[in-house]
Amino acid sequence: MAENILQNLTESQKKAVTHSTGPLLIVAGAGSGKTEVLTKRFAYLVAQGIHPQNILALTFTEKAAAEMLERIDKLIPYFAEELYVSTFHSFCDNVLREFGLEIGLDTGYKIVTEADAWILLRKNLFKLPLSYFRPMNNPTKFLGAFLKFISRAKDELILPKEYKNYAERMTETANTEEEKIEAQKQLELANVYEAYENLLKENSALDFGNLIIFTNQLLQTRPNIRQELSEKFKYILIDEYQDTNFGQNEVLKLLAKDHQNITVVGDDDQAIYRFRGASVQNILAFTENYPTAEKVVLAENFRTKQEILDKSYNLIQNNNPDRLEARLGISKKLKAMRGKGAVLELIPSENSESEIEQVIAKIKNVLNSTPEISYGDIAILARTNAALDNFAKALAEHDLPYKYSAGRGLFLQEEVGNVVAFLRFILDSSDSINLFRILSGSYWQIDHQDLVKLLAEARSLRLPLFEIIKEPQSAISADSKLGITKFLKIYDEAISAIPKSSTVQIIHDFAMNSGLIKSLTLEETQRSFLNVQNLNLFLRLAQNFESQSGEKLLPAFMDYLELMFSAQEDAASASPEDIDVITLSTVHSAKGREFRAVFMANLSSEHFPAKRKSDSIEIPDELIKEKLPEGDTHLQEERRLFYVGMTRAKDFLFLSYAKNFGGLKNYKPSVFLTEIFAEKEFEKKAEIEQLLPIGTSKNETFDFLANLKSLSFSALSAFTQCPLKFKCKYIWGMQEPPSAAITFGNNIHNTLRYFCEDWKRGNFKTLDEMLSIYERVWRREGFLDTVQEEEYKQAGREWLKNYYEIELLHQKEPPIYIEKGFALENFDLPLRGKIDRIDKTKEGWVILDYKTGEEKEEDDKQSALQLAIYALATKAIAGELPNRVAFVYLKTGAIIPKTFTEKDLEEVSESIADSIQQIKKGEFPPKKNYFCTNCPYRPLCPLWNV
Repeated sequence: MAENILQNLTESQKKAVTHSTGPLLIVAGAGSGKTEVLTKRFAYLVAQGIHPQNILALTFTEKAAAEMLERIDKLIPYFAEELYVSTFHSFCDNVLREFGLEIGLDTGYKIVTEADAWILLRKNLFKLPLSYFRPMNNPTKFLGAFLKFISRAKDELILPKEYKNYAERMTETANTEEEKIEAQKQLELANVYEAYENLLKENSALDFGNLIIFTNQLLQTRPNIRQELSEKFKYILIDEYQDTNFGQNEVLKLLAKDHQNITVVGDDDQAIYRFRGASVQNILAFTENYPTAEKVVLAENFRTKQEILDKSYNLIQNNNPDRLEARLGISKKLKAMRGKGAVLELIPSENSESEIEQVIAKIKNVLNSTPEISYGDIAILARTNAALDNFAKALAEHDLPYKYSAGRGLFLQEEVGNVVAFLRFILDSSDSINLFRILSGSYWQIDHQDLVKLLAEARSLRLPLFEIIKEPQSAISADSKLGITKFLKIYDEAISAIPKSSTVQIIHDFAMNSGLIKSLTLEETQRSFLNVQNLNLFLRLAQNFESQSGEKLLPAFMDYLELMFSAQEDAASASPEDIDVITLSTVHSAKGREFRAVFMANLSSEHFPAKRKSDSIEIPDELIKEKLPEGDTHLQEERRLFYVGMTRAKDFLFLSYAKNFGGLKNYKPSVFLTEIFAEKEFEKKAEIEQLLPIGTSKNETFDFLANLKSLSFSALSAFTQCPLKFKCKYIWGMQEPPSAAITFGNNIHNTLRYFCEDWKRGNFKTLDEMLSIYERVWRREGFLDTVQEEEYKQAGREWLKNYYEIELLHQKEPPIYIEKGFALENFDLPLRGKIDRIDKTKEGWVILDYKTGEEKEEDDKQSALQLAIYALATKAIAGELPNRVAFVYLKTGAIIPKTFTEKDLEEVSESIADSIQQIKKGEFPPKKNYFCTNCPYRPLCPLWNV
């Protein structure tokens, strides 16, 4: 196994992967395969006899953790124990859920986002001890700054008490008026910090900073628990180590204190997240903290051609001596494994309009001259989002498809804005502005000139537009009258729904019945797909609000939404990576990505590097625990950011700048360009090339099936019921409103999941403790009212009690796996899913799937298919058929088992393969059956009124 793991690795990669014990610093240059090395090191340790559950791997994003898990699964036996691969915050959350009681923490806490925290402060604004920071004309002005200040304090492990002691010392020693004002300001900040922590405590909530602070406190004050975790996690692997903050690094030191088996992978030249609290000093000082650490440098670059790497190296060396290369005496000059032949050009322009046109011209030239390059291989990167907007407009004018990387401004998307306008209007029918926006939608088929007439009539009579459209005096077309009649009907339905229906249901009904969704899906284009995803994201936002707040009615959600607007908090819009479009991205968002051709734009002085911006409220230097490098830290970070942008390019790198942006002031080229190029290269006059046509835009059609990466049992079942329903739900991704039955089922499943996870850890909880888990995980979305919710909740208590007393108390061994994921790769589309519970008995494997619905007949085909898929999964990953596969019907306590022969599974596999072939044909006609009655997609169905 070890030999297979080491295949295709360079000598330096092998050295990193096969490191035995003790601290290891892997300095991984851009494009050097660091994720491959980290995952293979994990697998290598397992091959050397280390149990997978004794290895902890930490990353910074859920996406990175999922990618690492997927790679590890391919390297070690799939049916190995569940792996501890997660983000820092997820790991700390798990530790606190298990051990938080040891430091007096309520382990049933909820985690609040930044927006949630802002709203918590806003609701309690006049309880906060504010004077200096409460401007009367804008009392919420400093709330965002408070939260950023508190977040930075937590990054540095500065507790409210420590900050208050500092402020009180300032007060005692203040002599001048300026010193007294500053002392008052710092004391007020300390009191606000303390008040915020008390609000979190009162609401049984933690923010992300608390997860690190309390984990550190637990490990510091409970040496028995620190030792237990240290013995459990004998090896620790950290990805993107340069992005850790002071507090996270302290947690790592405590975990690795006894065994020192800590491997960190990172690159100080790619440390670009100081604004989020990241400390480049952690990686710079690693060998000081771990003097016996071995060092491995990964300098072979598998992404970028040599010319680009050489220019990047010219740039980043200007950060010496505050680099590992200078401090450790190592060479970080990257060698391109793809050789030479890159195109690297400077594009100077007189003004921003010329810069944009030249960039567009170069993009077209690249597409024409290199046929194998498609839109998705191209990126335009800038220092800020604002710099990208004009490029977006130009791309649209030239019929070049594009997307913003990682999504931008969900509330700015037209389709979401239309829904928000409708929600605002039904709460305030005098709002003529939002009504005009709503009726301007093409799906009403109201003539725009007719709408202008009605608006003029409303103004002349000084009446709200709503009063005019009900009985217009102006002459309007028959189509416009029909559109207005349709709107009034939907308005009346929404008004009736406000007191009783959930916000999610109101949004869903409007989007479906108005024709908004139908208008977006008339053409299968990339843009229409993103539009539908944006509506899904907005629905999910409303659904999460209902679940977390317990408020499902529209007025409460709109208060929440208005607070988000006030906080200038926006959600990300949809931006799937697999769509073949040009990417517009900030350099920060592009980290971790690669493109054949990169255009770095707006590279003028004061634009890149950006001007230094201090936080509105800064942490005093005396309290900062991180030891900063001695150089110009701002300029160094901006240089690293520029370096990251350059090293995203594989074959083409274009660096453009403009002298003028429409004002009197002229700008020089970025100082970084002068560090990259020789002076004579700036003297070359740029030639603006003629724009070349490139044919029909690829944005006209979109292969939705290419976006369908896998299937689940639920998807196969939906396709059998109705192909059109399958298309709406699993290809377009249209979200259904939550139902009471589905939410109830999830609540029961999550209760049993957490109970079994504790049981597996050796903590078999009492019935009361199980019911306490039930209360903690309970989500509220989908219930019609509190009466229905309580009926379901009480039924769940009884079901869990019966199952606990009849089954769980008499089981001798805990489950082997809970919520075990699987992937059957032997079909044209992989079949993925999760198995609720897997036990291992003397007779063999036992698969259990919990059901909260009614018992199905023995010959029910869909139930048999689901169990057969679980049997196939068990065979694929365990090498043998399960002894028993069963549904556990919690309502009655019935356990309905089924066994499968090899022949049975062959027939099921053939049936699945046939369904997949039908799906891949791309034909999804509606099928009328008894499922139609409650189908949420009826407004899109041509059979709806048949």
